[in-house]
Amino acid sequence: MTQGRPGDQGSTSALFGTAAVALARTHFEIPDGEAQPFPDGALVVGDDRVVIYRHQNAAGALGPAMIAATKHRAAAGADLAVSLLVAEADAAAGAVLARQAAALDPAPEVHKVVGADLEPMPAAEFADPIEPLEADMGFVADLEAEGLEAVVEAGILRGELLGLEIARAVDGDLEVGVGRFDREAGTMLRGTTTPTNALKAAIDEVLPHRSVGARPHPLNRLCRERWLRSMILHEPTLLGLASAVAVETVEARDNLVDPCGAAALGADEQGQSVLVVCSAGVDTGLLGTVADLVGRHEPQAVVIALPERDLFPTLINSLTSLRVPTTVRGLAAPWPR
Repeated sequence: MTQGRPGDQGSTSALFGTAAVALARTHFEIPDGEAQPFPDGALVVGDDRVVIYRHQNAAGALGPAMIAATKHRAAAGADLAVSLLVAEADAAAGAVLARQAAALDPAPEVHKVVGADLEPMPAAEFADPIEPLEADMGFVADLEAEGLEAVVEAGILRGELLGLEIARAVDGDLEVGVGRFDREAGTMLRGTTTPTNALKAAIDEVLPHRSVGARPHPLNRLCRERWLRSMILHEPTLLGLASAVAVETVEARDNLVDPCGAAALGADEQGQSVLVVCSAGVDTGLLGTVADLVGRHEPQAVVIALPERDLFPTLINSLTSLRVPTTVRGLAAPWPR
């Protein structure tokens, strides 16, 4: 949607509300429903269900939808059903939403809005994981020798220091730096410095800021969910696990700044498979991330690891809608306040 004048936002919200009310009345027998705000759309509450219309960005709707549903279920004192309606123009993202919704119990209905009608939204298939280049995987030993976690995501080998990527393998070369611009500058200025020496220098620069007791710094504000995961990979007993290995999320993260759950697969003392997903701050997309991972890996249990200060009841309640037993655990954050 193109950006309009500041006053256009109210008009757009009103249009979303009108559409939501009409769809709720026609298809869900909610004759006197009133539109309520919802990101990129509107919602209508009836006697037995919550109808949520999402005009765009449907792939990120599951978390906000279930947070809203949890709130209205509590207000109604009833287990309201959830129906998610997606604009036809956003059908590809709607298919991702349908795939994620299948991991909940009860699973919300997901429909595509076609004119004034509704059609069931087919769920997107999981794409095959992208395999990294063999030449790039030759750097695994170098990264691990320096105490880094060697993590493969979206076909790219990355070296992480306490969850923060400081190196990645690209076409048989090891680029060192935090973020794309830092890596590109480092490559141009490296000169005769070997990748190993550049890696050691990066560790010396970053590690003091990602240590317990460090003062607040941009380097300890980034990728905190991955920092939690790093703690668990090194000490799975924090969550009562016997082992844990990093796994990538289904939808790749976009950057180092925006929140994106960090995942691991482990086993408890009884050999039960456990999916661990770490988060920090307020990540309304967390439920969708976890749901996709449940669908891909089919674990026997899920543990959501959050910093103790981020145990928000509304978020926690929405996470308990998964179809596998789910526990939310608070951990002491290693970063400064």
